[in-house]
Amino acid sequence: MWGLMLVDIARHVSRAHAQSGKDENAVFDQIIAGLRAEIESPTDDPKGQIE
Repeated sequence: MWGLMLVDIARHVSRAHAQSGKDENAVFDQIIAGLRAEIESPTDDPKGQIE
């Protein structure tokens, strides 16, 4: 379900940028590329727990 939520957010952000004249698909592709880059090479090692 988290994946669905993240994709929905990426689409909303892409559509918002499209309203200011940017290419919706290009923005979406950039967001997904950023997610992939972080998955493949994390910039940090988050720690924590659920209580």
